[in-house]
Amino acid sequence: MTGDNPSVHAESQLPNPDPGDVEAQGLRELESEASGPSRLAGDRNSSDHSAQDEVPKERKPNDYGDNANALWSLYSQEAENHDKALIETWRSDMEAIIIFAGLYSATLTSFLVDSYKNLQPDPTKETAYFGQQSAISLARISQQLSLNDSRASVAPTTFVPLPSFHPSPSDVRVNVYWFMSLVFSLSAALFATIIQQWVRNYMQVFQRYDHSLKRARLRQYLFQGTELSRMSVVVEMVPALIHISLFLFFMGIADFLFNLNITTAITTTIPIFLCTSLYIWSVVAPVIAPQLPFQTPFSSLAWYIFQKLGGRTYRSHDGPHEKRKRVSTSMTEGRMQLAMDETEGRRLRDAQAIQWLIQNRSEESEVESLVMDIPGSFDAVWGIQVWQRVSELGDRDRGATGGFQRATLSFDGQQSSTLTARHQPSPSYPARLLRILGRPVQQLVILRVSRDSVNTAGVELSSTGRHSAFAKDALIPSLSAVQEQGPVRDLCGRVAQLLETCGYPSRFPNEEAQRRRARACIETTASLKICINAPLRWFGETDAICQMLTYLGSVEKVQDSLEKPGRDAVFAMRWTSMTLLVTRELLQGQRAQQAAKDALSGFTCLYGAEGDPRIQAALESSRRIDEQLIMARECVEEIWGAVDAWNPNTNPNRQIKDVLQDHEPQIDELERIKLEGQRIHLHADPTIFTLVNTINEVTHGVLEYLPDATFKPPATSNFSLLGQDLGTPSPEQSLGMLQLLRPGRLMQKLGVLGPELRKLISPQYSEGIMLLKIIREDLKNLDRHLQWQQLAERQIWRLQDIADGGLAFHVELFLLALKRLLPRFSAQDPHRLFYILTFRSVTSDWERCKHSLGTQYILLSVACDMVFEGRGMFSFPYPDWIVNELLTLLDNVIRGQTGAHVESAAQELRDLTTRRAVHEGLRRKFSRVIRGAERSPDT
Repeated sequence: MTGDNPSVHAESQLPNPDPGDVEAQGLRELESEASGPSRLAGDRNSSDHSAQDEVPKERKPNDYGDNANALWSLYSQEAENHDKALIETWRSDMEAIIIFAGLYSATLTSFLVDSYKNLQPDPTKETAYFGQQSAISLARISQQLSLNDSRASVAPTTFVPLPSFHPSPSDVRVNVYWFMSLVFSLSAALFATIIQQWVRNYMQVFQRYDHSLKRARLRQYLFQGTELSRMSVVVEMVPALIHISLFLFFMGIADFLFNLNITTAITTTIPIFLCTSLYIWSVVAPVIAPQLPFQTPFSSLAWYIFQKLGGRTYRSHDGPHEKRKRVSTSMTEGRMQLAMDETEGRRLRDAQAIQWLIQNRSEESEVESLVMDIPGSFDAVWGIQVWQRVSELGDRDRGATGGFQRATLSFDGQQSSTLTARHQPSPSYPARLLRILGRPVQQLVILRVSRDSVNTAGVELSSTGRHSAFAKDALIPSLSAVQEQGPVRDLCGRVAQLLETCGYPSRFPNEEAQRRRARACIETTASLKICINAPLRWFGETDAICQMLTYLGSVEKVQDSLEKPGRDAVFAMRWTSMTLLVTRELLQGQRAQQAAKDALSGFTCLYGAEGDPRIQAALESSRRIDEQLIMARECVEEIWGAVDAWNPNTNPNRQIKDVLQDHEPQIDELERIKLEGQRIHLHADPTIFTLVNTINEVTHGVLEYLPDATFKPPATSNFSLLGQDLGTPSPEQSLGMLQLLRPGRLMQKLGVLGPELRKLISPQYSEGIMLLKIIREDLKNLDRHLQWQQLAERQIWRLQDIADGGLAFHVELFLLALKRLLPRFSAQDPHRLFYILTFRSVTSDWERCKHSLGTQYILLSVACDMVFEGRGMFSFPYPDWIVNELLTLLDNVIRGQTGAHVESAAQELRDLTTRRAVHEGLRRKFSRVIRGAERSPDT
């Protein structure tokens, strides 16, 4: 009776494989290792078996817990997918070899049936020889008998010996070639059969065992065996046996024919020679040009030798300054490394692949899936550079069959990086073939192949003469003109068609499908327009695009999406960029510009002298308004200071009414400001209200959803002290409303404090403390805003800027949105390039607006806000890369310009007594821009 050793018990449950089977041997080792030391010894009866089964198994101290099965199940799944793909390739190759070897061996045998006879004596010749010798012997006997009667003597007969047989050297060689060929062919069939059995046994591990850990361990055990035994090399050498067999047969044919007929031999040898030459070329082709598909089983050996002698190098993804590494001696891995090498050739191949994809997507559903996947390819600098190459490709870069013109192969197998050369007439195919065939000898002598370094620096954006005094970001690619007839033009047309369908909800099964398509179209449109400078008109009517932006801003809740993790922030970035570009174009229309001019006229009649120019009168009015706002702020601060200093516990005899009575002059001033605000509200505020509504109508209300730049039409109803909209933002609203505030409403908001505080002085009013708290909370949001300089004057210049095209107005919108978007991205986020290109796209027509005094003033004010803390709404630590872009724009706009606004900005930079510089380096840069403004445009 056998012992109850757990290992024996476990082995008894397994199939009984062949003892010589490697898999079975490995399984026994694993089972014996997993079983651990035996807990029971000796013989056990059947009752002992039952008792043992009831004992719960203890966890082995050197193994995993039950929760690890998920990990090993995942490993088994991935390993099975990997092995199936590899094994299926091997299996199909071996099946083809078995079939070919069988047919070929049968053909070769028919030749051998006749050729091997030439290696032995010819029986017919021996029969003739012996017959001849028999005839001679009979004739001699007959002659001797006849001579016996006459007693005459007979001369002795000389027998000719049987000539020795020696096969000709040609026959020997032919048979050697052909018999060796037969041996190699049958050996290939034998090994192919054995390999099929090997791979079948190897794959059985996934069907034989259910336990994930056991299956994973056995698979790794056997997989390491295939790696150690270089199974892939063995499989690759089986076709080599067939190739050797064929060339031995060719050698035998040539030798055989040269001994029969010279003419036949020559005509047969010529195609054999050509076939051999092409085969040799296929052997070395991957070494000369790794991109070529030609290869043989011996190519891996040639590649290995070449790489050992020096070979190629490549650059991995560790960085642009990383030292180049030696390409792998494995041809498969080496080709992958060369394909991934960061070169101009790879960039061109990527561009051609995208062009091919665009060309082969025609159905609406196919185009929609393509459009959904495009935006993600713009998330990195490389992707933008590749799409720039796509935009440079034209229709003539496509072949007649919809493919592409052959890319010129360089000496190391990389594609030519020049796009202009591809339009030149290419040499004929025979000429190219002869030129390529002449290179192997030269290439094999070279031990090291020089490679061009990766050019990822790019070029500065050449946007109508933009100077780059500050914005020297090496990652920014150059934007050139997009081909009018090319893949990008085709893609934009298809995006426009999809975008048009989004306006018809009946075409979609549900609102989610409509939203998903609209979102994909807007993201793709933003990426193509901003990153490769595709004209906006290619995507359809600007109004239709703006309406779709408004729809997405509403359903996607762009401002709320910034609070959520994931791709919502990326969509908000692209949506914001597209909104700025579209509104930039729409606000250049006559309607918005005329509304801005009318708003300027509303300020001219307030305080300006009669006969003053419109802008001068408006500026005079704005300065008076700013003075009154400052005065109101000072009055409020004095009152609040006194209220804060009052403490009823330390001075019980002094009431709040007494504190306010001490500040009646300030209350009187606030009452006066309230009355003045009512007058301004009647003349200037309606024009601002009209302008705000006009902008909303022209832009279809899309600015309402712009992050941190909310643009809501002001209410027309009467207001009370608390809770009304006076043109200033509530805590839930963004600061964008201050771009076009209504000064009359704002002055009333501050001045109404006078009458309310005067109520507290009256003896009839008893809830003074409570009202003070309410008033203070109501005005809390105004305290910080009133610290900003020249609110009204800056608005006058903003109105002038909108009347001249709105360049600076959109720069402000961009910076306000960027302030909200920046916390969603890291400092090294690749999307910063998208922000830079957006800024450049929005300001691309700066030359047309550079002579606008409103544009110059607003840009100077924005820059000063960045330099000084608490100066204005842009006193925020913006990153250097966007600050440099702003300074570059400012340098271009005010270069050669003079005026009071430039001198005032220079004086403010020199005077550091009232404010602390936020960024001293930025102040120096800004000062350099101001000094550059004193130079003429030609210097």
